[in-house]
Amino acid sequence: MKDDNIFFSVIVLAYQVKDYIAQCLDSVLCQTYQNFEIILVNPHSSDGTDGLCLEYQKKHGNIRILKTENRGQLLNRISGFAEAKGDYLLCLDGDDYWEKNLLETVCLGIREHGGDWVIFGHERVRGGKVIGRTEHIFPDGTVLEGEEKKKVYEKLIAGRPLNTMWEKALSRELFGRIMREEDFLQYQSVRSCEDLLFNCHAAWRSARILYLDFSPYRYRMRADSVTHVFRPAELDDYLLVKKRVREFMTKWQMEDENCRSMFYSGLFRFFADWIYRCAISGVTAEEKRGLYGRLRQEALYLEALRYRKNVRIHMRHRLFELLFRHGDWGLRIYTKAFLLFRKYNRKRRTEVNMP
Repeated sequence: MKDDNIFFSVIVLAYQVKDYIAQCLDSVLCQTYQNFEIILVNPHSSDGTDGLCLEYQKKHGNIRILKTENRGQLLNRISGFAEAKGDYLLCLDGDDYWEKNLLETVCLGIREHGGDWVIFGHERVRGGKVIGRTEHIFPDGTVLEGEEKKKVYEKLIAGRPLNTMWEKALSRELFGRIMREEDFLQYQSVRSCEDLLFNCHAAWRSARILYLDFSPYRYRMRADSVTHVFRPAELDDYLLVKKRVREFMTKWQMEDENCRSMFYSGLFRFFADWIYRCAISGVTAEEKRGLYGRLRQEALYLEALRYRKNVRIHMRHRLFELLFRHGDWGLRIYTKAFLLFRKYNRKRRTEVNMP
């Protein structure tokens, strides 16, 4: 595609991704639309990622490296945004990659419809194979402004599917408006759900939201990813962000029963999943008791219980949550039995698959 005046800045988080960063950067460099810069946010990796980043910078004049402390993904992305020269800013994690038409399609969408916050989709990949994709939200080319933005607010209230920053392109002007409203440094310790907080600000301050119904972002499913490893602090992160979302509901004047149901149903879904992952994690029994005790007293959890019958979740998660409500003893016994049964099943599958 012939370049026009739209210049993109692509913010790539390049931390501990030696095995993936080459595919990531190559997927940007081979875009059919070539009017862009790449900013590699590099908080000093120990696995050799730094050296690969330097090699790419030497070969390509449109790549810059931003050395920074590792302050979490949200603040690392914001650091990259602050250094960007582009008219529109996009995020890409260093272990993910793009289809070659991403920038061209976004550019064409902006030229045709306008918009200072552009939303698109992703596909989840494992071992090079697509195993899932973003759900369809609106018709392609949908523009939302004024009261129409409430359709986007509803998705943010529900907690999905608009909870990531890397399926979006935002104008530099919108980024400036967001930064004048919120001091994100207070969220430096947050490592989970932080993208949702930024997206609430983006939706609120956006003048014109554009939805493109295509999924060019490839999200790599990794067992060792931060998002797939249980962290005790994840509960605090999630509660902090969700309490801020609850404040946005007041700003948006979206506090009717339908919105409350969406919000608390999403909360219950998270709590049930969190209980399951905590129960089967390697966290000590004493620490689990402390975490369980805190959650049982959490006002958001107690309110979410009122909506539990409305939520469709895996039966396994529902059972763990039910046992959780009735105390630690039954949950502890069931967890041990569950883990033994899972270990036995895995061993059997391995034996069956042996030549």
